Parts: sequence; C-alpha cells; structure tokens
Amino acid sequence: MKYFSKCFSILLLPVLLLTGAGCGGSSAQQAAQTPVTLTIWNVFESAAPYQQLFDNYRVLHPNVSINYRSLRSDEYEKELLRAFAEGRAPDIFAIHNSAIPTFDSLIDRMPESIQIPFQEVQGTLKKSTVYTMQTVAMPSLKSFKDSFVDVVQTDALKTERQSNGTDAQRVLGFPFSVDTLALFYNKDLFNASGIATPPTDWDSFQTAVAKITVTGPNDLVVQSAAALGTADNIDRAGDIAALLMMQNGTQMVTPQGRAQFSTTNADSKALTGAQALSFYVNFANPAVKNYTWNKDQQKSFDAFVNGKTAMMLGYAYNIPSIRARNPKLRFGISSMPQIAGATPVNYANYWIYSVAKTTKNKDWAWDFLRFATTQPDQAKIYLDAAQKPPALRALRSQYLENETLGVFADQILTARSWYHGKDDAAVDAALLQLIRDFSVPLEDPAVPLRRAENTINQTL
Repeated sequence: MKYFSKCFSILLLPVLLLTGAGCGGSSAQQAAQTPVTLTIWNVFESAAPYQQLFDNYRVLHPNVSINYRSLRSDEYEKELLRAFAEGRAPDIFAIHNSAIPTFDSLIDRMPESIQIPFQEVQGTLKKSTVYTMQTVAMPSLKSFKDSFVDVVQTDALKTERQSNGTDAQRVLGFPFSVDTLALFYNKDLFNASGIATPPTDWDSFQTAVAKITVTGPNDLVVQSAAALGTADNIDRAGDIAALLMMQNGTQMVTPQGRAQFSTTNADSKALTGAQALSFYVNFANPAVKNYTWNKDQQKSFDAFVNGKTAMMLGYAYNIPSIRARNPKLRFGISSMPQIAGATPVNYANYWIYSVAKTTKNKDWAWDFLRFATTQPDQAKIYLDAAQKPPALRALRSQYLENETLGVFADQILTARSWYHGKDDAAVDAALLQLIRDFSVPLEDPAVPLRRAENTINQTL
C-alpha cells in the first residue's frame, strides 16, 4: 500500500505542477501570487480617469497594484530625469509627443512578446484554480500602424539598427488620446454680429474678424474678434505659428529631421514660412484690415472666458478650464480653419506612455499598456472619464457626434507633428521669437527664419 501511494504521488506530480496545485505550487502559481507594484508617473491628471482601468487589470491579475503619481508640469521633466539618475524611476511614464527624443535613451523598446502568469477558476461542482504562464504577443508593427492614427506612427516609432545589421522600426510607447488645435468661439458675440456659423477656412475667418472687431482711438481694441497676432499673450502661440506654416505648405524639416523652413516651396517658389508668419502677425497690426488684437490684451485664455475676444485657438484640454472659469459662457467648438481648397492639416498635441529601461517589471509594464491603450473597450473607459478624443482609429467614429469632442475626433486623421529633437522648450522659444521678429518690418524675412532654424538644429 505504501508502494502504491508512493507511485501514485510520482504519477500525479506532473499534473500538479501543470495546474499549479501541490506543495509550494508551480512557477506559474508563484509568479501569479508574487506581489507586483507598477509605478506610473504622469503630469496634469489625477488618478481618477484611470482608476477603472486599474481595477479592470487587477481583476485579471490580482497580484498587481498600481501606484499612480501626478506631478506639476513645471517640475515633471526635471524630477523624472532626477529619478532616473537616482535609481528610483517609475515603471511607466508619460512623455509629450514633442519631447520623446529627450528621453529616448531611457525608454525600453516594445518586445515582440512577454511572459505573463494567469489564473483561472475551473470546474463546476468542485472548483480549482489553475495557473498558467502564457506568452502574450505584443502588437506587431502592422497592427500598431493599423490601430493608431498617422501622427502616432511619426512620433512613437523609431528606426534603429538591429544586431543583425538590418534597420527596423521599434515602438517607444502608446497614447490614449491625440489632441489637436481647434477653434473656440463665443456664441453670443457671433449672434450679435450676425454670424450664423463659425468659419471653416481663413477667408471666412477674416470676414468674421471684420464683422466682430470694434476699435477706438489710438488703435484701442474695444472688442477683439480673435486672439491672434502676438507671441507673449497668446497660449500656445508657437503651436499656432507652426501650424500656419505647415498649412501653407512649408516643409518644416528635412527627411533627416533638420529644420529647414527658410527654404522656398518647390512648387510655388514662395517663402511659405514667411507668408504664414506675416499672416499671423497682421492680426495685431493696426495698419491692416485684420487688426483685432495687440500686446496690451489679456492672456488669450482669460480674454476668451471673460468675453473680451470672440475666438481663440485651443485644445480639448482647455474645455474643463473654460467651464470652471465661466460656467455661463456660451461657447462652441469648430474645426481648425484651413486654407480653402487645400488638404487639411491639423496640429497634434498629446502624450505617450512608455516603459522605463530600468524597470524590474518590464513584462508587467508592457502588458498593462497593451491592455489599457490598444484594446478599444478599455481605452474608451479612460477617454470617457477624461473627456478626451481617441488615438485609436477604431474609436474615432464613436466620438464624431459627441458635442464636445466630435471636432477633435474628426481632426485626428489629419493631425501632424514635426519636431523630433531634444529640447522642445527651446523650439517653442525660437518660434515665439520668430513671431516677434515678423511683427516689425523686415528687409529679408529669410534671415530670422534661418536664425530660428539654427537654434532648433542645435537641439537635435
């Protein structure tokens, strides 16, 4: 009998190891029951819009806890770099799409697959927990490109030389959302000026400006139609200037990524960058009919929420702040004005979530990002909670009729970015200086453009 019991135990042993039962459990069981804490760093947002995603992931993997930290925007980059230097970096961290190269050496590359333990309760009358170690395939390059809008491919993929001597594109991270510049307008001021619909192109935009603007003696702006034309009192003025240049056909960078917007357009032979900047600054030039703004105005956001200007260009992230500052303001959101008859170009502003090279939880970190950002049903949970437009193509149609986010969802297919250097703050400063330079008469407009190019190229 003892002999039979011993033999039975030996025969049963492989099954016990496979199912994760028995003394000590299998490696899959041990991995599934080992506590894991994923630390995520982000900027601006609290944990609230992510909480349901965290809970959903813990249903699949109860051993995983998520420690979320939100930092101030003015401290985020320095604190993140300090954390890496001191060996206390987060497992997952958010990076603005314009700042990805700054952190390139700190970002893990997405693997082809990962090893993750799963547990499943099986049986009807007699239930038992089965543990398995599964190989989870990460999105292929084709799947990544098919899933996310084009601008994400521009920013979150990097071509690198592999150990076998070939070049391959590697995924640096995933976004939840892609934001774009859009037109915010004051409905009451539009109605009072007899404007039934917001302008969709720059010609109708200038017509609306002429109808709404009220000026007084000494170039006083009594009622502004639009917050445009200056560098220092307009939020995201550098983004707006870059977008106008791109809409006008300016090739912002060479295929190698170097700034080159002082060159003439190959087809029109025009200095399109200079044309776009001149168009922009004319909204603050008292000598032209588009005059509607000047350096003495409030900050553009303040002017809009206070009814001092009828239009501003902003992002979806501005919506909660507008409502909080002036709940009674009747405002609408329309698509970004375009050049009539030209291919639409919109300006992207968003964050990707990357895995730190230094993390000891790489498979878990990549698995959470795969779970949260690439599965439409999960990504939508965050988007609805945060009230943001999607980055996944599959979700775009679900937001087109959304009164708040429809415009932004519509624009994600034509969203573009251009800078991929290591100092986006220096680039913004160079663009603001360009606006100041073009605010005064210039003998040769190519000169400040070349100066800005040189400044930007030093950051590559």
